[in-house]
Amino acid sequence: MAAFMMITNTEVGASGINRIEFDPIAGTYDHLYITASLRTNTTGAHQWDDVHLQFNDDTASTSSYTDIECSSVSPVGGAQASGLRVGRATNADADADFFNPLEIWIPNYAGTDGTKPVIAKSTVVGDASSVTYWRMHVTSGVWRSTAAITAVDLHLASGTDLFVQYSIATLYGVTGAV
Repeated sequence: MAAFMMITNTEVGASGINRIEFDPIAGTYDHLYITASLRTNTTGAHQWDDVHLQFNDDTASTSSYTDIECSSVSPVGGAQASGLRVGRATNADADADFFNPLEIWIPNYAGTDGTKPVIAKSTVVGDASSVTYWRMHVTSGVWRSTAAITAVDLHLASGTDLFVQYSIATLYGVTGAV
């Protein structure tokens, strides 16, 4: 049976932030699990802002991902050879008080053999008035490094965009089989 231990929690204050950082992370668990509820100050009719994941302040192109998106329009898929988009945060043009949920698994984060897989799922909730507006994302990614993960950050695609007040992210350490 798996045991979940909350490591740390970040709730965004009134001034907003571009990055939610978890640092340092001890190597005492088997896996990492992140839950988040996110909204940004970005504007745009699409009603979301891309959320990316970064490990150990690595800015090199050592991550990639494949994304499957189901929506009210049609399912689509894609892959990126660089970067690690794990989901989308609701933006300022969505209905008030809507925050997109996000879950991320990082198995074997402390290992030093092989690369680090990432599994994420997120849901875009934008308009209560539109029953046809919804999106679900499932993302599989990899950080191509043998280094143990000691720091994780969630950040937005643009350096000027901010997670707004009441956005929250929680990091858990997981011990045992899941």
